[in-house]
Amino acid sequence: MACDALGIGIGVLSQEGHLVACFSKKLNDVKQQYFTYDTEFYVAIQALRHWQHYLLLQEFVLYFVHEAMRSIYSQKKLNARHGRWIEFLQDYTFTLHHKTGVENKVVDALSRRVCLDQKYPQR
Repeated sequence: MACDALGIGIGVLSQEGHLVACFSKKLNDVKQQYFTYDTEFYVAIQALRHWQHYLLLQEFVLYFVHEAMRSIYSQKKLNARHGRWIEFLQDYTFTLHHKTGVENKVVDALSRRVCLDQKYPQR
């Protein structure tokens, strides 16, 4: 599963390099003010909740665009929100991988497209 956040949250579920499903969630005004780390983390949590019936049963790879997400388990101080999210992640078996925007073309393109569609709806 890959995640990206650009004014909207996007999660992409893929298997063996093939797109299986896409999840998007518009970020409200408060969540749009989150730091990039928090926004990316929030999007991942929402996508995991959306596909938990698939992902709870098997090991998977979770790709993040934001490199700081690699350190989610090694934070020395957690705020309440991060604590809840990390507790939620404990139910899943996954490996975290950083994927640059250049490598993460599908998710990046989808997040930009959905964001543009919301700003400039077609008539």
